Amino acid sequence: MSNLLYYVVWPFGRLMQLLFDVFGNYGIALLIFTILTRLVMLPTSISQQKSMAKMSVYNPIIQEVQKKYANNREKQQEEMTKLYTEYGIKPSMGCGAMVFQLAFVMILYQVIQKPLLYMVGLSSVVYDQVVEVAKTLQGCPATYVDTFIINQIQNGNDAFAGIIDAAQHAKIETLDFSFFGIGTMDLTGIPSFKPATLLIIIPILSAISMIASQFITSKVTGQKMQGGMGVVMYGMSIWIGYLGFTFPAALSLYWFYSNIFGLIQSIVLRKFYNPDIIKEQIQAELAAKRAEKKAKKTVTITDESTGEKVTKEMNEAELTKVRLAKARAMQEEKYRQMSSASAKQDDNSVQTEEKK
Repeated sequence: MSNLLYYVVWPFGRLMQLLFDVFGNYGIALLIFTILTRLVMLPTSISQQKSMAKMSVYNPIIQEVQKKYANNREKQQEEMTKLYTEYGIKPSMGCGAMVFQLAFVMILYQVIQKPLLYMVGLSSVVYDQVVEVAKTLQGCPATYVDTFIINQIQNGNDAFAGIIDAAQHAKIETLDFSFFGIGTMDLTGIPSFKPATLLIIIPILSAISMIASQFITSKVTGQKMQGGMGVVMYGMSIWIGYLGFTFPAALSLYWFYSNIFGLIQSIVLRKFYNPDIIKEQIQAELAAKRAEKKAKKTVTITDESTGEKVTKEMNEAELTKVRLAKARAMQEEKYRQMSSASAKQDDNSVQTEEKK
């Protein structure tokens, strides 16, 4: 493991260790850990919920542009860029919370995979020595070696006694990773149907809670998941449920906790960031922008045919056309001058060669 990864994960491992010591139960410690991490992400979650409410207004406008230029991808992209610039739309807005969430899952995976390193507090040198000894024992798995070592120590195997100090050895003997005291539900174990155990409930609940959270949150925020977006989101929920059968159950439990917390959070935030009110505000802003574009302004421009300054009443769209025409004319003049200079240089070169 790289030193960078170790130092990134270390504080979260210590937090889990502290929560475990306080509550004496891995399931409760994981619940409190989830709540704390979600509270850290609260500013990002608020921003995401506001963005989703805004996108419920912008989506019809975006879809109109996409439909209008469906057969001209280049023009569609150009118009979409103008639209994003004009309305201040960020295509990636609202993704921050999901990125942070996935980051915490990856960090927690390390904590769950290596409890000896992050929760018991073995040094990296001692940890490597313990793992090497474990690999010489019969039945040691290729992955999740820590769980194997903990089981060996709790079953009286003294192969590690000379490496781990007495205090840490005693701590390992008391570790209990069961789900709220249910001995048959070891949260460091991987759910499986062969043989079937109660652990299979956790990834299933994780997938169901994710689907429910997405469905209710979309209703609460006014952001409808249409077409492919809905398929992708619900497909991701099923994929998360599937992954729950390849990783320790604690990860799926964290995801379940997080989904439930996120659902409650969305409902509470609606009281402060009501999408209907946000829609009204944005629609009023858009109407004001449209009215400003249509409004006539008194401007002084140069008449291209006479070269004289004239005063006219023009709206924003007409002004934009004038500016574009002027920019094109300047570009053409610049190109003409460059071409003339290049031609003159070629003539001089020919004359010089003829004299030689």
